[in-house]
Amino acid sequence: MLDAVEGRRRSLALVEKLNTTVDAVLCTSPENIYFFTGFRTMLYTRFTATVIRMDQPGEPVLIAASVDQRLIEDRVWSPPWTSRVTLHGPDSAANIVPTPAAALKLHLNGVHRLGVDSIRLSELDEVRAAVPDVEIVPVLGSIEPLKEVKGAQEIEYLRRANHLAMQGIETARAMLAEKPVTELEIAVRLDADARLGGADGFGYPTLVSYGAKIAAPHSPALPRRIEPHQPLRIAFGPTVEGYSADVVRTLCLGEPPVELVRLQDSFLEAQDAVVRLIRPGVAVPELMSVVRTVYEKWNVLGWWRNNIGHGLGLTIHETPRIGGVSQAVLAEGMVVAIEPFVSVPGFGGYAHCDVFAVTKTGTDLLTPGLRHIIQV
Repeated sequence: MLDAVEGRRRSLALVEKLNTTVDAVLCTSPENIYFFTGFRTMLYTRFTATVIRMDQPGEPVLIAASVDQRLIEDRVWSPPWTSRVTLHGPDSAANIVPTPAAALKLHLNGVHRLGVDSIRLSELDEVRAAVPDVEIVPVLGSIEPLKEVKGAQEIEYLRRANHLAMQGIETARAMLAEKPVTELEIAVRLDADARLGGADGFGYPTLVSYGAKIAAPHSPALPRRIEPHQPLRIAFGPTVEGYSADVVRTLCLGEPPVELVRLQDSFLEAQDAVVRLIRPGVAVPELMSVVRTVYEKWNVLGWWRNNIGHGLGLTIHETPRIGGVSQAVLAEGMVVAIEPFVSVPGFGGYAHCDVFAVTKTGTDLLTPGLRHIIQV
């Protein structure tokens, strides 16, 4: 849970980066509202935002719908640390303004350049109604780096989330051993167990796929009965205090095909090569180079997506990006998901993701165990 000390530190860090660029910042993405204020709601269908003014850097303003008043004031769940809250809605109460535009107008007086993280057209309409002549400036590129280096508490949340995810993989193995099951049955069971075990949500829908469907990494779990001797991929991302796991494992009902074993062996060699290099100061091109070398040796380079992984935190894909033409440099406290996925059209592939915190001298593995094909 975000406390006032850490909340002010984050707000002041943003102001330090942007105080000569914009007069205020408006965050409307749920993860950034949470990052700066500690507030989450279960439904973002009504206008919710955070305003951070450069001339009032100590405490952000939370703008929320009046339907969430009790959630905020009774501190039911994920309460904001900031005391500056403006509510909007149809309620007839002195402390509630009628529209999001009216709420924004209270806090954007004198703002000529407004930084935004991401904004929908409907939200832009509210801003224009509040401050018609304001200039909109994209500032997401200045916000994302603030989230890259995690504190000890954030890493602990990520460790707990990934522990829940690893328990889910064990559950999936037991389900496969017990009786015939479908992709959907596994996904539903894993979700339920994670919530009952302490997860407060999911960073992404639980992905369960077998066979050639694996080659579409973001395909949903379907009511397809899992067949033997084919790769089965499970990607699972329960969240703890909003911080997401990212565990991916490959299972097989019965003897795995020879080609799957070859893909596994090439992947694990590539992942090992990456992990040996990870430390503060290492740049992404160095990591890309070792993966390319390994996959060329195994003759699977054409099946690699030219990607190694990504940062992990309040969303499943944070910076740094570890792939493509990224020039990012690793730093102590970053948490990264390492998954140089190899897939073969018409067959599937070997999918595996481990999560590491970058330490002073190397890595701290947050997803220990179950590294090879999990044969059932």
